[in-house]
Amino acid sequence: MKFISQSALVVVATMFGAAQANWGYAFLEGTPGITTESCGVDCGRTQYRVALPTPLANPAKCCSAVTIAYNGINLQGTYTDICTSCPTVNHGVDGNITLSAALYDQLQADTPFVTWNVNN
Repeated sequence: MKFISQSALVVVATMFGAAQANWGYAFLEGTPGITTESCGVDCGRTQYRVALPTPLANPAKCCSAVTIAYNGINLQGTYTDICTSCPTVNHGVDGNITLSAALYDQLQADTPFVTWNVNN
């Protein structure tokens, strides 16, 4: 099995017009030291909530679907909140996110390093 770097995947995604992929740690909503606030829009009731890091939060995309991938597991949640304590790295391209328990538990790992993307 060949290893493909994360940057190579971003290049391929860009070539084919795919949305920007981001990487970061996924934290469980309510983890001590991790703070969130509403993205500013009522997205309705959902148990699959995602909080994006402040520098990558975009109010125009509130309630958009967020795709999350980890170790062969692919999930979809809804961008409902902003993680005000989640840092971004790599010049603001990548960042940590916070997931509701319904999403986090499906990853079957403690603070996994995930790939995530806000869908248009």
